[in-house]
Amino acid sequence: MSARASRILLVDDDESLRSFLTLLLQKEGYEVRTAASYSEAVEAFRSHGADLVLQDVRLPDRGGIDLLRSLREIDPQALVVVMTAYTTWSDAVEAMRLGAFDYLRKPFDNDDIKTTLSRALRLRALRAQKGGVPSHLEGQIVGHSAAIRRIHELVRRVAATDATVLIQGESGTGKELVARYIHERSRRAKGPFVAINCGAVPEPL
Repeated sequence: MSARASRILLVDDDESLRSFLTLLLQKEGYEVRTAASYSEAVEAFRSHGADLVLQDVRLPDRGGIDLLRSLREIDPQALVVVMTAYTTWSDAVEAMRLGAFDYLRKPFDNDDIKTTLSRALRLRALRAQKGGVPSHLEGQIVGHSAAIRRIHELVRRVAATDATVLIQGESGTGKELVARYIHERSRRAKGPFVAINCGAVPEPL
């Protein structure tokens, strides 16, 4: 039995762009549903759900930031990628603060869209693989503040990528713990985690 195609909800009031992106994403094997406004998008998400929402940050009836908030209220794990023009850069920053997975600047490259959606859906697959159960390390990162919640969300996002991650902080703040947490949630989790004390390595080496 073949795997179910990932479902994408595409939200943009530009009809030509919706048509173009629909064709592009369908060629990649995605199941695409579209909406042209905030109200259409909320109704579609409530009725049909989506594995990922690709949305503009400017919509005719209400702002895209309002849509992002509503989607996250309906489903706190909603996976959202925002599309933004250079003139709406501040909206993209706000979207990331509210939990968007990533943003795409208009005009964008087709490969950028494909890569970003693939990374986002890989994160969703990792969440499903772990059954939504917090890891034993997650329980060691203690706290309920907004800053701690942002750390958890950022770790989940970077763990789904192959990006190099630099973790900074003073001694004793838990840098290695966060590094182990990223490793545990990544696709390399079954491999070894090797911690190296660079300060203890002799200079000739």
